[in-house]
Amino acid sequence: MRPVLTAHPVQRRAIKRLLVISQAYLLIWLVLAIAILSGNAPPLVWAIVVYGVAGQLAFYAILRAGFTLGRADPLLCFPQALFGAGAVVMGYALVPFGQGPALQTLFVILVFDLHRLSSRQIAFVATTTVAMLAAFVIVKSYVNPAGIDLRQEALNLSMAVLVVPLLTIVSGKVKRVQLRQIGQKAELDRVLGELETLSKRDAMTGAYNRRHMLELLDAELKRQRRNHLPFSVAMLDIDFFKRVNDTHGHAIGDVVLKQLAAIAGASQRATDSLARWGGEEFLVLLPESAAGEARAIIDQLRLQIERHDWAQYAPGLQITFSSGVAEHALAVSLEQTIELADGALYRAKETGRNRVEQA
Repeated sequence: MRPVLTAHPVQRRAIKRLLVISQAYLLIWLVLAIAILSGNAPPLVWAIVVYGVAGQLAFYAILRAGFTLGRADPLLCFPQALFGAGAVVMGYALVPFGQGPALQTLFVILVFDLHRLSSRQIAFVATTTVAMLAAFVIVKSYVNPAGIDLRQEALNLSMAVLVVPLLTIVSGKVKRVQLRQIGQKAELDRVLGELETLSKRDAMTGAYNRRHMLELLDAELKRQRRNHLPFSVAMLDIDFFKRVNDTHGHAIGDVVLKQLAAIAGASQRATDSLARWGGEEFLVLLPESAAGEARAIIDQLRLQIERHDWAQYAPGLQITFSSGVAEHALAVSLEQTIELADGALYRAKETGRNRVEQA
């Protein structure tokens, strides 16, 4: 169906809608053709069939060419409603038995696009159609008074006039319901997005949480088994963090955690991942990095943290971290690799802090 519908989603929706309408019109054209061929309708009624076929082909050509893309009404709902109203007037005027079916068709046309047309557009289409029908009745009453039942025509037009404001009111209600549903869906998407973020992120620092980091590590391990590319992990621990809390308060301690995560997140490679592992400890995943390269990357981060102006948050505040780096080997488990990084971290602590040790 791609040659007919095209691949563009808006064009596909517009053409599918046109094809649905065309099926309904096709049934009407067949009924009219049978009525003409059986002598129940004058040959002039062929004008309705020609009008309908030519109009649908013209709409298809415009939609298929993409001329409506980027416009306020890319599906051409309003022009097609006006086109249908024209067919209604022709049917009412030319088909001897067409008054009732023509008005029914008008209501079907308006209801079909009730959620796509504005109340003003529906009122315009309906009012214009009723006005043209009224004009036809007036002209016919002067030209051929004996061939018209004024009471029946007045009843038909009165019913149409009564239905117009009702359709406008219903259209407004449908629009409000549709807008409410759109708003509810947007709110639901926002809440789901927040829940997804909360399920992956540490609430305080914004870094990944431990559970999501374990998922990332597992995915990286599978990738290593497929591609045989190295990866490393680094365990970071803020030096003398308890002293920070005791001296400056837990609020400043929270600021330190947030700022360290922010600096690390801003400076890391796109492929790297940072997670709060627990308390003042962070774990960094460094894909496609052997231990030596990983150590150099973490050491650059260490220097950034050391040189950061921490005194802006509290007088005399200075923050550094110690780190241990370990490259994962396929012969060992992820838990063992993390333990190796943790062991290297403790060596960094024992040998003076503010340094990076390699396992």
